[in-house]
Amino acid sequence: MYFDVYILSPPSSQPLPTPFQRFLFWIRVVFSLAILGISFAITLKALFDGKTAMWNGVPPFVSVIVFFALMCFVGLMEGIQIALFAVAKMPEEQLTGHDVAQKNCRLTFEGTNLQAFLIGRQICVTCCMFVIARITSIKIGDGDSIFHISDSIQAFVNTGLLGAVITTIVGSLAWRIIASSFPIGFLSNPLVNVIIHLCLMLEKSGICSASWVLAFIQKQLFMYDVDEEYLGAETVGGLNTRISFHESIELVWDGERSSKKCDLPLTVIDQSFSEDALQGVSDADQASV
Repeated sequence: MYFDVYILSPPSSQPLPTPFQRFLFWIRVVFSLAILGISFAITLKALFDGKTAMWNGVPPFVSVIVFFALMCFVGLMEGIQIALFAVAKMPEEQLTGHDVAQKNCRLTFEGTNLQAFLIGRQICVTCCMFVIARITSIKIGDGDSIFHISDSIQAFVNTGLLGAVITTIVGSLAWRIIASSFPIGFLSNPLVNVIIHLCLMLEKSGICSASWVLAFIQKQLFMYDVDEEYLGAETVGGLNTRISFHESIELVWDGERSSKKCDLPLTVIDQSFSEDALQGVSDADQASV
């Protein structure tokens, strides 16, 4: 993880580290890589020897392929979440020229799609982690071991902690760091659009729709409000609105959605307009048509 940050992060205005700080940095890198290498060696050895909790009948090479494929899939979903929150703070002009990233942002920030994506994403991550846990859980009885390690160390290995180390670094943190450093480039991946649609579809299945109710109860219990309530409301087009980041203002009137462009990368998330103001917007839309 530290190696990833040090090599791939874009230049910043922070002062250069001192030689002692660089020394400590590379000590941590070597330490982390050593733990990761040992975890991979033991886990892959157990996979090829058929000594994991993977379902019977699955060939070892298939288990390895599924293992790495699921880690990449989980990593993409982890990175998408981070990248979306990063670009939400960017002006619309910075997305110009990045058509794929702009399309993915518009899809995610439309209506309640962001919340729906987060729910669907968590469903995907949970399902993938269930399979990864089966693949990386080592099952070795007393008297047997991997690489002839002692029984006490083998008992520690059997806890599955090494698999957790692999998935944490390779299947989560590395992707999160890349996405936070290069959010537009990350969202320009065509697979991101497919994953977003998959997550939205899973949310519509209703498996985890209870989370909406629990979120509402928590909001009422702790009296949460939108950030603009505490930071101050902006005035867009003469309307006093509570706004959040995006490229358009969306108003709901008489069951129809009206989208009006503005100069600020913002979108309404909590409408509290008067009837006259909304009627004025609706009349303006009809006149433009």
